[in-house]
Amino acid sequence: MDVRIASFNLNNLFSRFNWSGTVDPAEEGVTYLRRAADGTTTELQDVAFLVRRNGDDRRREFMGKLVNAKDPAMTGRVAARITALDADVLLVQEVEDQSALEDFNRTSLGGMYEQIVVLEGNDSRLIDVGIMVRGALALGAVTTWKHARHPDRPSDPVFSRDLLQAELVDASGDRVLTIYNTHLKSHFIDAFNRKEHRRKTAAEIEAERLAADVLRRQQAEVAAQIIASRMDEPVLLGGDMNDPPSSAAFAAWPQLGLVDVLATATESQPPPASSNPEDAPTSSIWSHRFAISGAPDHFELFDHLWASPALAQRAGTATIHRRRSWTRDGSDHDPVSVIATLT
Repeated sequence: MDVRIASFNLNNLFSRFNWSGTVDPAEEGVTYLRRAADGTTTELQDVAFLVRRNGDDRRREFMGKLVNAKDPAMTGRVAARITALDADVLLVQEVEDQSALEDFNRTSLGGMYEQIVVLEGNDSRLIDVGIMVRGALALGAVTTWKHARHPDRPSDPVFSRDLLQAELVDASGDRVLTIYNTHLKSHFIDAFNRKEHRRKTAAEIEAERLAADVLRRQQAEVAAQIIASRMDEPVLLGGDMNDPPSSAAFAAWPQLGLVDVLATATESQPPPASSNPEDAPTSSIWSHRFAISGAPDHFELFDHLWASPALAQRAGTATIHRRRSWTRDGSDHDPVSVIATLT
């Protein structure tokens, strides 16, 4: 059985809801009033329901701004790219929650995927990772590693989001593949100290950058420790790693025996033409573009697929699925995939 396994950062796939609360029937015999800004009140007629916002509501905010639902046009472009990707197993990053991904699958993908799992992770921006499955395979046991610690930071969870583990089973219920999906620490550093209402110094920014690099390495090391017990089986580790596979942050993975199956990947099509020749990629092995004003754009393979030896020997064509537009294609990442023979 050949299956296409892919990974795609959906770039803030949030739902349209920014609050939580309750909807209850109105009480009989009670008069409900609306209070105007000047303090006067008017009686409301034919009240059927009461909507109350929860006091402990978690509104989606980032850098002091409310996070709204993903733009419908960009949601449509992401859906079109997933449809063209045609993956049997899809690892996704930057989704809000289970209901948001299920709604996206139903309304934008036409129910393309039969099984979906998202477990809430550790991110304060509420971006999580998920796995979508269709066809002959089915989800088996699912495990969260959101509480995992690194020995050098025993008091805090090491993963910024989660390391989501899922077993995939065939029609007889036998485990044929174990998937690990994650989204490691990003390079973004907020240059503004929001507690003290001031810009950070260059030294503070550099210290945060170095700390982010250390955390990314620690996350990779803990992932290796977790995966080690399954290395004699077909295993795939994927996700948005926020550094290229050659980064020292991931030294633990090839040491464990994991194989970078995208090392010889081919592009589904050429990238869009660049108006400035200096901004054109110099390699075909990339999935993320960072535009830099006044300097050449930066291209890296942030989206990874690593296989255990048992899976790597069954892996075939690996592909980076190119965007058609630099700025209006729904995500700043390109999905990556590999075809593998599982049974």
